[in-house]
Amino acid sequence: MERRPMTSRRVALFLVAITAILFSTTATQALTLNMVTVGDPGNPGYDLDGNGSIAATYEIGATEVTVADWVEFLNFADPDADNDKGLWGGAMQNNQYGGVTKNLGAAEGSRFEVQSGEGNHPINFVNLYDVMRFANWMNNGQGNADTEDGSYTLTGGKIPTNDTADTPIERNPGATWVIPNYNEWAKAAFYDSRDLIDGGPTDGGGWWSYANQSSTAPVAEAPPGGDNSANYDLVLNALSDVGAYTQSHSYYGTFDQNGNLMEWTDYVSGGGDFASGPWRWKAGGHFGGSSSFMSLNSHPNQGPSSAADSLGFRLIKLSAVSGPACDLNGDSSCDTADIDTLAGSGATAINDWLAGAATENGFASAYLASDSDLDRDVDLTDFNTLAGNFNPVGSGAVFSVGDSNGDGSVNLSDYNTLAGSFDPIGYATAAAVPEPATFVLAVLGLLAAVVANPGPCRIG
Repeated sequence: MERRPMTSRRVALFLVAITAILFSTTATQALTLNMVTVGDPGNPGYDLDGNGSIAATYEIGATEVTVADWVEFLNFADPDADNDKGLWGGAMQNNQYGGVTKNLGAAEGSRFEVQSGEGNHPINFVNLYDVMRFANWMNNGQGNADTEDGSYTLTGGKIPTNDTADTPIERNPGATWVIPNYNEWAKAAFYDSRDLIDGGPTDGGGWWSYANQSSTAPVAEAPPGGDNSANYDLVLNALSDVGAYTQSHSYYGTFDQNGNLMEWTDYVSGGGDFASGPWRWKAGGHFGGSSSFMSLNSHPNQGPSSAADSLGFRLIKLSAVSGPACDLNGDSSCDTADIDTLAGSGATAINDWLAGAATENGFASAYLASDSDLDRDVDLTDFNTLAGNFNPVGSGAVFSVGDSNGDGSVNLSDYNTLAGSFDPIGYATAAAVPEPATFVLAVLGLLAAVVANPGPCRIG
């Protein structure tokens, strides 16, 4: 049978189809991070305030994000290498500890290259906003996905203008790929649910001092090392491949939380120069540091716009929420456990959740911010909760202990909110103003509570 030549129209359609196939193949090519599961939800915390206790199961990177991972991200997020988001810096290429070359002579979409031998080293010289953009890219499906919204909302250019002392950038509700807060990072590193007889630190589970199932400082030695070793104290004066210390890992299977690079967390520390944005905690040891950086209670501050040769990151992946939008922990209900996950996110996020949860739970009006137990009244139970946790200089407080505006502390602002909406009978569309006698008693009780009990404070 004679073959008919392709007409120009058929050729055009053929080229369109091939282009679509190629584009589809490129768009669906996925970067895969090696993740491990951190289970044991509701584990005991490492202190009396419950810090380190996590209500839900999540995943965390088994290793730090690598140079090869970052280069793949760069070539999608900045294909022409104009660096409009500041995702690459000269130190990545020129510093002895860097690993990424920018080659403007290469084709668009491949202008960032892994330096020889560096691909499996952890990426460094990344600031917090770079890491947030990587998390957004992962959250939004990779490829040509948005880097400015998703897990975190960044506005205003390379250095976001919306990251301020009053309203720091926090993870958005419903985000899946995020930077770990310190509690999430620490649990993956130090917690072990086993009894003592089974190899755990204490009966009933407990906390190790170091991130490799040990309470003895690791040996600084070259990889692979033993089951208690790490890259620190300039033993190599260089980065090592991620996971190279194959026998030295946490109970959940994470590597290098003791050494190689320190890592970003998204916990707002309240320290440092807030002119450059709210500082965050970083965690873990690094190749040039001493063992003191590795301990559970070591979390130095870092300015969000600064980067360093000793600082990298890993991400966590939260369970996708299958229930309503207000169900943030995946238990198919909208209650205080969910709103507590918004701790430190500010009044806007708190109020949005209160309105959405009330609708989901069948109420015509939003929950009130002073209703700490969400029982549709503002009564002595709510007052006693606030009074018992009153701590104006504290940080890390959550909604259920009286922080009504998401600023991380239980203070006079929260008290004024409660006093202005006190309604022990119950509220519908509007809140009642308390009677004078009740108001006076509340003030006296609060003053007594402040003197007697400064209250606990939790960290993120």
